[in-house]
Amino acid sequence: VMPNYNGVWSLSTQYQNATGWPQAPTFGFFAGGSLASSQGQIQQLIFATSGTTTDFGDLTVNVDDTPAGLASKTRGIVGGGLASGNNISNVMQYITMATSGNTTDFGDRTVSSRSLGGLSNNVRGIMFGGDV
Repeated sequence: VMPNYNGVWSLSTQYQNATGWPQAPTFGFFAGGSLASSQGQIQQLIFATSGTTTDFGDLTVNVDDTPAGLASKTRGIVGGGLASGNNISNVMQYITMATSGNTTDFGDRTVSSRSLGGLSNNVRGIMFGGDV
């Protein structure tokens, strides 16, 4: 039995309360890419299947070179990256995960950059780092 210090729950206590844990996602997305054949594409992966992706839609602005990715339970956002003509992008674009389709403009980043990192929860997202 693991000790329980200052209100920190033991693993066995956490497991007993597992019904309150967030549900694991059932799908994932890949957007863009450095190959000409994948630029502009959004692919969906359903985790319960064999692992083959399906076409979800297209990016409004084709980007590669690691744009940032963010997501909530309902929306996915792609921001920054290297757009066509070696132009570094400041565009943010989103998908609504419940319906397949193309991205919609979400706004612009204050700085154009590529090779970004991103993290998010269901309320906020942060894009950080990158080359300008």
